Amino acid sequence: MESTKTVTRITYQEFLNMEIPDDDNYIYELLNGEIVKYSAPESKHQIASANLHLIMGSYVKQKKLGRVLYAPISVFLGEYSAPRPDLLFVSTKKQEIIQQKGVMGTPDLMIEIVSPGSVVRDRVHKKEIYQQAGVPEYWIVDPKYLTVEVYELIDSGYALFQDVEGEGTIESKVIEGLKIDVGDIFGE
Repeated sequence: MESTKTVTRITYQEFLNMEIPDDDNYIYELLNGEIVKYSAPESKHQIASANLHLIMGSYVKQKKLGRVLYAPISVFLGEYSAPRPDLLFVSTKKQEIIQQKGVMGTPDLMIEIVSPGSVVRDRVHKKEIYQQAGVPEYWIVDPKYLTVEVYELIDSGYALFQDVEGEGTIESKVIEGLKIDVGDIFGE
């Protein structure tokens, strides 16, 4: 006799109403109706995150292009997904999607920094969710290999726009004029 496993998906409203104990040190996000739980990231991850936030945030603020936000913040992309990207950019024209509970809509750019336990989640699951939600640009930053992949959304899905390892410059299509030396992302 064959058994089937029933998977119960929850909505983002149910996710918002979850009660998490104060002493719970895990991070939670909602991906396609499933709650994903993971530990705090390693120091290389946080160094890359801090550097990117400083570089991008300063540039965006100076040019008055919008806002750069960083984890943990939920981005509500439909009824069943509320991922928590490492960084995101919302342009000035879309500021209304930044609300008290999180970002309620599609940002212009999402960035995930790969950790040992997040490779499949970042490279497959989140990439698919962001693509389906219409996020125009997606970066995958990998501190282990010192790489940055920049994807742009085209009619057929995400296309790799840039893939820079170690040395070189990446450029954003959605943040006009933003160019970042990859070494500055991973440097301490």
